[in-house]
Amino acid sequence: MTNYHNNMHQNIFPDLTAKQLIVLVHYSLGKSAKVIEDELNCSRTTVEKHLSEIRIKFNCNKSSEIRVIYFMRIITKLID
Repeated sequence: MTNYHNNMHQNIFPDLTAKQLIVLVHYSLGKSAKVIEDELNCSRTTVEKHLSEIRIKFNCNKSSEIRVIYFMRIITKLID
């Protein structure tokens, strides 16, 4: 992510750490945990841990709900 996009995302998702935010963006773009693991050069356990922490922070029962929240916050920011 560029600095601009990183700052924009941090403003929209202030409750997430930088690493959680990166995993969120990749996951919301439809990438699997395996692809994220490969692209970020980390373990699948790390990716799954970040997704679990994001689910807790977003009060989600399923990982698929994370994508909905991601896009709803982005869209809301764009129309503000």
